[in-house]
Amino acid sequence: MKILLVNPISSAGYMSDIFKSYNIHTTAIYTINEDQFTSFHKPNKIWFDKQINVNSTDITTIINELMGAFDYVISGTESATNLSDKLAEYYTPQYMVVGKN
Repeated sequence: MKILLVNPISSAGYMSDIFKSYNIHTTAIYTINEDQFTSFHKPNKIWFDKQINVNSTDITTIINELMGAFDYVISGTESATNLSDKLAEYYTPQYMVVGKN
């Protein structure tokens, strides 16, 4: 199983430990400029299996940078929800809810 985490800021260390304990492969993508992280939220190099900083919220740029497949997409912050939804639509269309508007 491969999970994509979008801007996993809150509880990142805890999430990383839990996923690793279940042998779940995780990739964290950060769209936040590195100098915007506080020392408390700054990504640790031992978290997750792979970490990518793209400094962009452009969906095409992110997909090109990731170059992979994912089973699930998880938003790591409230502000990343819209981007996470777009990435989930691309990587996991089978989970899209199609309904009447």
